[in-house]
Amino acid sequence: KGGTGEVVPEELPIKHSISLKPGSLKEDKIVLMLKKKRWRLLVSEEQKTVIYGVKGEKGIWGSLGFHIGMNMALVGIFISIATGMDGKLMLTEGFPATTPKEVRGMGDAASFPFTELMLESFEPVFEGGFPVRYDSHLVGIGRDGRPSRYKIGVNRLLELGSYKFIFSTAGFAPRFRLKKDGKEVADAITNLLISMPGVVDYVGIPEEGIGMKVEIFPDHYVENGAHKTKGKFPFNPALFVEVEKFGKVIGRGFLAKGQTVDMENYSLEFVELRNWMELVVSRDAGVPVIMAGFI
Repeated sequence: KGGTGEVVPEELPIKHSISLKPGSLKEDKIVLMLKKKRWRLLVSEEQKTVIYGVKGEKGIWGSLGFHIGMNMALVGIFISIATGMDGKLMLTEGFPATTPKEVRGMGDAASFPFTELMLESFEPVFEGGFPVRYDSHLVGIGRDGRPSRYKIGVNRLLELGSYKFIFSTAGFAPRFRLKKDGKEVADAITNLLISMPGVVDYVGIPEEGIGMKVEIFPDHYVENGAHKTKGKFPFNPALFVEVEKFGKVIGRGFLAKGQTVDMENYSLEFVELRNWMELVVSRDAGVPVIMAGFI
């Protein structure tokens, strides 16, 4: 209450009040005293005898919190630069990959969760005659030597610690058996990058000077003498192969699973069809710090 009898309006919350006799302290000294104690003040402009003050409503905490969060975000960015990685890992069904040695783009391997990782099976899941998802069943050997099973699919990633494993792409991996004069010279699985007919992939066996052009028909059928496929799923897989030796074509033909084509003193068998998949492997320990800073 000021010397003129003005009263603080009722709608203003009064947190603290000071009663002074008129003339005991000049208004500017009262204002200075309260401002030093971080009061937010509004002084009446007429005779400057009424001072409204609010404390604790605002202060340094908003600014302090903002700068702490900004610094956390910057620290998170530096952590990401120092420890982050992005790599790729190709897995062929039934063949364990030694990790992280085979992760392309892998840096420090000290915290990697696996010593080996294998694609146990890759299968589409059908509902009503249509594929609704792809299930990749993985077996991983942890750093403690214990095996664990995981499932990864499209839009279904695997998170282990600061590492993320994301399904990228998949394809077919036919197994060939090559014999020369009745003796086996090669038994290998190759990952075809092309999964549909019309485009030719290439497979080489350099020890024998052999090269093969391969075209895959996942669901093979013949119509009016033309070889076609009903779809991209391997219900009846067949391969068209053209075999060269030192650049000279020595044989060609269609091979269903289990069939053999003979050429000169060689025979080539299409033993089985497996799958391969590629995983994107990433690590970014700075992301949680950056998110916490923004929050």
